[in-house]
Amino acid sequence: MKKTGIVTLQDSDNYGAVLQAFALQETLKELGADAYELGTEQKKETPAVEGRTLPPAIRRLREEGERRHRHFEAFREQYLHILPPDGAMIRETDLFITGSDQVWNPAVTGGDPRYFLPFASPEKRASYAASFGEDPREETLPALAEALSGLRWLSVREESGARLIGRLLNREAETCVDPVLLLPAETWSRMAGPKLSPDPYDLLIMVQNDPELAEHAKDKAARSGRRLEAVTASWYPPLGYEPWAGVCVPGWLALIRDAKSVISSSYHGLLFAMIFGRPYEAAGLGGGLEPRNARIREILAALGQDSRGAGWKTESVVQERRERSRKYLERLLDEAGG
Repeated sequence: MKKTGIVTLQDSDNYGAVLQAFALQETLKELGADAYELGTEQKKETPAVEGRTLPPAIRRLREEGERRHRHFEAFREQYLHILPPDGAMIRETDLFITGSDQVWNPAVTGGDPRYFLPFASPEKRASYAASFGEDPREETLPALAEALSGLRWLSVREESGARLIGRLLNREAETCVDPVLLLPAETWSRMAGPKLSPDPYDLLIMVQNDPELAEHAKDKAARSGRRLEAVTASWYPPLGYEPWAGVCVPGWLALIRDAKSVISSSYHGLLFAMIFGRPYEAAGLGGGLEPRNARIREILAALGQDSRGAGWKTESVVQERRERSRKYLERLLDEAGG
């Protein structure tokens, strides 16, 4: 049994980040690996602000953030096997996999080099469905090429990432599906648990504060005669409804599974709408996050979807990519240590 460490963004309070980490962990276990998530160094707590009263909106924002964080900590404790960094354990691990998600996007990671696995010996380094998230800046390419060259096996999530690696290293990188697509809808539905609401609703999943998108979702729900539920990345008072900013991770899955329709600017929100066969609408990001819309355009094209649909249009395409991705992981486990 190959001991396999996963280096990903599981410590982020982000629904997609923790669910893709769980999916890769569980798939590796199904394939016979002793899989775990490699934790990060403990971060120092930010000291509390004393001597003055916080404005009500800031206090509410902080309370919502703390409530959300507790939900994610509970999920990590129950579903993720996280081990702290330890020299002896690293030496005993047969294989390290970086990915999936935007592990090679410095805007997300802060440029943390751990996502290129420099602590592991070169023969143990691999990536799985790693994403750059957006095009790297030209001046960063030499350092990026050097970091990538240290990986024995390369797999990316987007075809644009494979083209970039080909240009930088003159190497082929395997294109694999996001880990959440490796597990069947039944697995996710069991994790989601029971319905959160008996009444029909439409669901908005919004990554950034976008009043125009919020109004569009409200109008769409009103036309359907249903109420609107919303999951946002933070608490946005001006939007005029009570968002599920602090919904737990299984609850987030349940909201998607049982919605009558889903509007999502979240990459993983969109994927789960497809997984559960929900009518969906893909919404773009704006401002500085606009370059990340390429991720959504690429996955829609790869899976034979368009920006508005319901479930999978081409199940055979999804199944073929899923099987090819699992075979890549099987090959990693077979060849690791050799």
